[in-house]
Amino acid sequence: PWFVFFQKPAPANDDRKLDPPLNMKAAMILFSVACIVIGVVPGPLYEFLPFNPENAGVPHYHAYSYAHVVNQLQLLLFSGLAFFLLLGMLKRTLTITLDFDWLYRRFVPAAWQWILRPLLLALEPFHQGTISGLPRLAAQTFGAEGSRQESYRPWGVSRTVFLLTLILLAFLVLNLLAD
Repeated sequence: PWFVFFQKPAPANDDRKLDPPLNMKAAMILFSVACIVIGVVPGPLYEFLPFNPENAGVPHYHAYSYAHVVNQLQLLLFSGLAFFLLLGMLKRTLTITLDFDWLYRRFVPAAWQWILRPLLLALEPFHQGTISGLPRLAAQTFGAEGSRQESYRPWGVSRTVFLLTLILLAFLVLNLLAD
């Protein structure tokens, strides 16, 4: 956060200087007020929580006890002190940081390009032979009479969605009746 607020100003033609839209500002104001209210008056939030410590024999949690306030202030002040003492080492550099997003930005495309794609291309003749033989196999197995075109007709999106809706409705009704 330090470099977001206190770094050198961006050039005048930079698009990052635009203010957020009104709905984003309203959401930020709403949630910042909610955070302040919950921090100042935590009692109503604790009433909504499913675990009541008094019923479980646990003494009530006091967020503003002397020991807790001193402990949290020590953590905040010493981490702030460490930050400002090491600020010289935290200069911004234009480098690429490999975080978790490296997996889906670099590793997955490379794995697709060099491992999975050649494997799928090698298995393509087997896949095509299997798919082209399925209608004939189904017609022979289930005794469908007629040509190959009649034994394999695609349903279309509307029929498939309707069938899935009926299955989900039946599952919902059975689930409600089971309770």
